[in-house]
Amino acid sequence: MSALGSRRLEKFLTVIAGVALFGLMIVTVAGAVARTVGSPISGSIELGTFWFMPIMVFAGICVAYSQREHIAADLIYVRMPRAIQREAVAVGSLLVWVFSLAACYFTFVEATEAMRVQRTSSSSWVPIWPLMFVAPVGLGLLCIQMAVDGLAVVRTGKTRKEGVA
Repeated sequence: MSALGSRRLEKFLTVIAGVALFGLMIVTVAGAVARTVGSPISGSIELGTFWFMPIMVFAGICVAYSQREHIAADLIYVRMPRAIQREAVAVGSLLVWVFSLAACYFTFVEATEAMRVQRTSSSSWVPIWPLMFVAPVGLGLLCIQMAVDGLAVVRTGKTRKEGVA
């Protein structure tokens, strides 16, 4: 994935997350106003929970990783010798990649089962199966980003902390 393609994907995901956040705000405010006047909107909580939040979370994970804004606990890392730092980053990144890939697979299996049975919210009419595919797509994009970074480390010998683009 080129740097230009990565920036476009990042910008696209940022817009998608922003639109989802705006949708969540509209549904939340509309639901609160409707409850105040005595006629709540059916499914407003489910729309926020099952439709808008997953989009914001999984798009946000990819954007945070791309911008290097994810949480890093460097307490031990900064005290390691440089040679061990590279090995620690490699092992840690590989473990996160394997976990993310497994989560991607299992969430895809669950989403296909939900699609097969046309799963809806247990308390309302809101269908939730379409948005169950957001998790495997988001995790898949994260795995691709991590694989591209891993290949860059192999190619250049530098970790993300050392300036791999």
